[in-house]
Amino acid sequence: MAETTQVNVKVPVSMKQDWEKYIEEHEEATSLSHLIRLSVQREVSGERGSNVDIDPEDVELDVDVDFTQLESKIDNIDSKLDELRSAVHSLEAAELTDTEDVQEIADKIYDTMPRRSAETESRERDLSPREIARMKIIDDVEMRMDRGQSLKDFAEQENFYGLVEAYKLYFETDDYTMQRALERVQEYSSRVHVVDDLEYTVVFEQE
Repeated sequence: MAETTQVNVKVPVSMKQDWEKYIEEHEEATSLSHLIRLSVQREVSGERGSNVDIDPEDVELDVDVDFTQLESKIDNIDSKLDELRSAVHSLEAAELTDTEDVQEIADKIYDTMPRRSAETESRERDLSPREIARMKIIDDVEMRMDRGQSLKDFAEQENFYGLVEAYKLYFETDDYTMQRALERVQEYSSRVHVVDDLEYTVVFEQE
């Protein structure tokens, strides 16, 4: 057997894939090393169009692909995944705390909200939720305000009269948390109503 030497060749991944595809489609080359040997020998001998009989054992060729950039990208992805896991953990912890706050507010609202009937004195028809809020809650609230009481007084005395603004002052919470609490209260009973198109937003349960 002739004396041999090893040649290392670095090529782009895409080029390596093209070569492998060529090998699959042509029987003249059995491996990447064989294909490269054939191609080089043809170029040197000027016999590109002819078959060149070269023993695959005559030369050993190692095709070395540079994975440095790929490894760097993988490391970067791993780092981003760690950041994402940390963010998800923080959100889950915040959600747990948020849920506890919402539950506390919802329970307080349900325990203290007004209960009002939809019946009228004439009993000709039942009042709508908006009419109940206007005639049986806000009218009373405005009368008390005319006497000098304020939303802050209602909150401090825990006489909320179903006013969402008074609940917000009592709990010192934001609109988002209060909205979630109101949604939670409405899950307690289909008779719980929130009327938000009057002077004040009112929450009550219809008897």
